[in-house]
Amino acid sequence: MELSEDEKRMLYQMEGSGLESVIRDLVTSARYAPRPEQRKAAESVVRKLRAMPKEESWGVVMDIRRNYHVSGGARTIGEMLAEARQKAAFGSVGEMREEWMKGHDILALERFADDTRHMIVFDVLSQDSEIGDHGEKRWADAPSSMRLFLTDEGYRKLQGEQEKGNVRIRKHAKVFPGGRLSYDQRGMEW
Repeated sequence: MELSEDEKRMLYQMEGSGLESVIRDLVTSARYAPRPEQRKAAESVVRKLRAMPKEESWGVVMDIRRNYHVSGGARTIGEMLAEARQKAAFGSVGEMREEWMKGHDILALERFADDTRHMIVFDVLSQDSEIGDHGEKRWADAPSSMRLFLTDEGYRKLQGEQEKGNVRIRKHAKVFPGGRLSYDQRGMEW
């Protein structure tokens, strides 16, 4: 598939852990893009990815993550975050060091949102949970780990799910302006 420079740049900034989440992020980016050329690039990439088989589309996403470099250096927050993710996730030979996590990336834009106050890590314990699948291990050394950055309201809802026995919050950190994290207990940093 041939991608324009704007399309590559747009795809490079997406952090989803699967094809559907990347496409969902691109659709959202198209909706809220401040410049028409960004909107057109996001819409075009979505059309191209949807026109291909899923495995091939995901291959394109992974190729961009491994090999694309922003010409002239990263200029936007999204590009700087994508560059940091790329350095953290890939070795020198372009092999992935570990699977992409589910949920929010440690450098996700949600972390820096004005109303974000909490970062949590949790396990799903019940099929009644609205988040994840019963028995799907979340975090630690499991490849299906999950991290979420939440508002006060979102955190209260998740605490309610924990009280019902649907989830178990394993780690918590307060999020301060600028995305600074303060973990509840020493030694929780990872």
